[in-house]
Order: sequence, then structure tokens, then C-alpha cells
Amino acid sequence: MVAAAWCVLRSIETGRGRFFIMAGALLGLAFMTKQLQGLLNVPALGLAFVLFSPQAWPKRLATTVGGITALLVTGGLWMTTVDLIPGDHRPYVGGSPSNSVLQLTFAYNGVDRIISNGAMPEAMQVPARFRTVDSDAGLLRLLNAKLQSGGILAID
Repeated sequence: MVAAAWCVLRSIETGRGRFFIMAGALLGLAFMTKQLQGLLNVPALGLAFVLFSPQAWPKRLATTVGGITALLVTGGLWMTTVDLIPGDHRPYVGGSPSNSVLQLTFAYNGVDRIISNGAMPEAMQVPARFRTVDSDAGLLRLLNAKLQSGGILAID
């Protein structure tokens, strides 16, 4: 995402659209890595380019379409590839109760992270006697309830 921001700034400074298109491709890769979190800075970068690029308006809009296309192609490549492979011929899509990439992207890693009520499932929490804060993070994470049922550090 930092490299994409640099490309947008470079595109604004030089007036060359190829840097903005490269930023779109980099943001697509950020989407493949962090899903919707990788797109958080897209509105700001897009608006900065549209408002401050020295290109003439027709060329600026064409460059914007090129950047969006690069983002969609690179960002959608993994999702499309996984969806084209039948579910019984590929690994299960972790985090998705329905083995769906779309459900993983837009629900589990998207809306559910924003609208969540903040409660963690009991199976993922550190037992209360080891918990100093309301979080699963920290050194004692290896001792949480999920691993106690036969995991790496099973405790009897």
C-alpha cells in the first residue's frame, strides 16, 4: 500500500499515467494479501489523482479507468481462480462456513470485522484464569481453549 501511494504521488508529480496504473496493480495485490483492508486507502489515492493530476481531463479519466482495471484484474485473479476450481478439488476456504471465497472476502474479512459486536467465540479465548485483558493476544495465546482439545500444547 505504501508503494501504491508512492506511485500515485509520482504520477501526480510527473503527469505520467503508467504510475497510477501501477498503483492500481499494487492495490490489487494488497487486496489479494489483506482483502478489503488492502483497499482502505483507494478512495484517498483515487481522489488525490483525479483532483491534482496535471493531465488533461480526458486523459486523466482514461488513466483512472486503467488504474481501476489493473486493480480489478490483479485483485480478482485469486478469487476467480479459486471459484473456477470445484470445491471438492481444492483446499477448503478457511474462515468461510460455506467454502466460498466471496463469503470469506465480503463477510468474514469484510462486514463482520466492521459491524462485529466485539465478542469473541468462547472456543478462541484464553481461559479466564490466564486472561489479564479481554483479548486472545499475548504469550498465553498458545494455551487457549482451541488448542486444549488436542492441539500442540494440550493441557490435561
